[in-house]
Amino acid sequence: MDTSVFWLSPQGHDGGDGSAAHPFATLERARGAVRQLREDHDGVLPAPVRVCLRAGVYPRREPLVLGPLDSGTPTAPVTWCAETPGTVTLSGGATLTGWQPASGSILRAPAPERVAWWGPPRQLFYRGQRQRRSRWPKYDPANPLAGGWIVPEGPDPDLDVYQTLRYPPGALPRQWQQPCQAEVNLYGGYGWCNAVVPLLGIDYERRTVRLGRRPIDEDQQPWFFSMRMTTHNRFYIENVREELTQPGEWCYDGVEQAVYFWPPESGFEADAVTMPEVDCLVRLQQAEWVHLLGLGFACTTTGDDYHRQAVQQGLGAMNSQQGTRYCGEAVHLRDTRHCAVEQCVFDQVGGNAIYLERHNLRAAVRRNRITGSGFNGVVLAGDRVFHPLFCQVTDNEITQVGRIINYVAGVFLGLSDGCVVAHNSLHDLPHHAVNLGSNGMGRNYIEANDIRRVCMEIHDTGAINCWMDVPGPWVENQTERSGHVIRGNLIVDVAGCIIDNGRVVADPSTRGIYLDDYTSNCLVWGNVIVRAGWAFQIHGGKHNLIENNILLDCRTAMAAGGWVSHRPGLAHTKVMFRGNRFCRNIISTSRADGVTYVVHDWTEATLERCDDNVLHHAGPIPVRIEWGDHPEGWTQSDLDQWRSAGFDRHSSTADPLFADPANLDFSLPPESPALALGFVPITLAGIGVRPAARPAEAAGT
Repeated sequence: MDTSVFWLSPQGHDGGDGSAAHPFATLERARGAVRQLREDHDGVLPAPVRVCLRAGVYPRREPLVLGPLDSGTPTAPVTWCAETPGTVTLSGGATLTGWQPASGSILRAPAPERVAWWGPPRQLFYRGQRQRRSRWPKYDPANPLAGGWIVPEGPDPDLDVYQTLRYPPGALPRQWQQPCQAEVNLYGGYGWCNAVVPLLGIDYERRTVRLGRRPIDEDQQPWFFSMRMTTHNRFYIENVREELTQPGEWCYDGVEQAVYFWPPESGFEADAVTMPEVDCLVRLQQAEWVHLLGLGFACTTTGDDYHRQAVQQGLGAMNSQQGTRYCGEAVHLRDTRHCAVEQCVFDQVGGNAIYLERHNLRAAVRRNRITGSGFNGVVLAGDRVFHPLFCQVTDNEITQVGRIINYVAGVFLGLSDGCVVAHNSLHDLPHHAVNLGSNGMGRNYIEANDIRRVCMEIHDTGAINCWMDVPGPWVENQTERSGHVIRGNLIVDVAGCIIDNGRVVADPSTRGIYLDDYTSNCLVWGNVIVRAGWAFQIHGGKHNLIENNILLDCRTAMAAGGWVSHRPGLAHTKVMFRGNRFCRNIISTSRADGVTYVVHDWTEATLERCDDNVLHHAGPIPVRIEWGDHPEGWTQSDLDQWRSAGFDRHSSTADPLFADPANLDFSLPPESPALALGFVPITLAGIGVRPAARPAEAAGT
């Protein structure tokens, strides 16, 4: 069966015939040719179709929409591809023109008309690289996480702590002429979330900053965002004209509708400055057997909401915010079947990179590279009726997402079922690597991922995180058949960020695998967790099996607590906290502050079994316990007391004899005590992106 090929080129012409000699110029013209081919054959494609794009940039002013008329079949799929992967970019950016000197090295140009539609712009690109909005305090490249922040003073009874911050003396060294054009990038609550909100005013005498946060309404926004501002917060103020003081900085003047920019180097290229004006580049709606292969996506707009407002279930604490603008995505799949996004590059897109909404059946997201997106990397989300089924997110590299707002994940799964997230490289991320959402009705598989340097900027987080949220009739009925499989993942360096006495410090309780808010029935097997705060946490759930994992130099091996039942009106949910098992794991640490277990709100049913583990510590093996309904504060316990309660009676305290743990070689010799307890050796050879499936190289400019 011969393949039909239509060619495109930035130098093409839509009056051509789409041949290699006379390529089309636009994607819409190629789409029309595919539709005509179908019509010429009685509504059925006679053979596979390839729409082949030659190297270059293809500007977009609206999404390319592919639907039922653009679909393929199992024997005749439709593939939109680059002639050479990594050389084609679909860009939603508009080039800024009319540059004039403003002052010193700073230039001024009118903003593109459509940019104002989206509210104050937060992105400007020069030579394909996102530039920094002018801000105070200045960004500190030598200390990017902890430097360049203002830490507010303590609670003040005279202030509305939800709408107002009081800053320390000297934190704002000069008064600005138009502060209301600025925005505040801040963390709320106890550093549990990140948002960018309007600045409504500054009282320099009282040292207060008034925020444009919406009134508190827990039904309309994530509850983290309604939390008061405290000394656990940090913030900076951006888009300030007077603070445009360094090369590579810019700001937007909404009154003049103009952009001010200090180019980062000499030899300014006037046609190399772009601003996004499109929120989506390709949209698949009810399409079948359509593949996107080897394409580059860049320069899309951003917003405030990281989820589509039509998706209201399964998002947990990351639910969409009503009344705010959705950030958009480079590629959007909705109600598709057998579609794929493969070997593509998502370079600094403003919103989410890829969003699978509602009923997507057997979609594949594989071998892509996602870097610098403003929000999430890949999202799969639906509701109880229409949600992604049997989709695969495999062999992707996802890094440095959350560049606009960082309360996000490398891969986020809301309500979904039977989906696989495997063999990905997820690294240098501000929050979760994988978030399984609030899913009380399905089972997803998270396996063989290489996860490093994550949870770097948010508190109360985990490298792999899931919720099943507050039990109600629906959740209680579903938890008997729900629960995820988390196996064979490598998790290294889980940091976290909190404020302590005015300093940004590492979070000692950031989790490797976080079974949060009643998460139940999970199999957690064969994972390796190195240098996390808490390697595991079970938070009020039941029947979780944590077995055959390796935990190296974690502050706490396993924390189990029913803290969630202390929330107002939820005392009755404590009965769910039961039947969990922690067996045949290897815990090895040289940390002086290492604690084997932290248990809270304990009952006899909390742990069904905890035994046959290897507990190897440099010093004594402590356990911290708060028993039952009669807490007397944290009780520091030794291993003998723990064993007298019926746990770890058969566990070993000997060295597991790893071959070379410093270099992640956890091979065990025959005499290892772990093998005698039934531990199955773990090899890291197959973890992460497989060599035969390396993601595409960086896209062309």
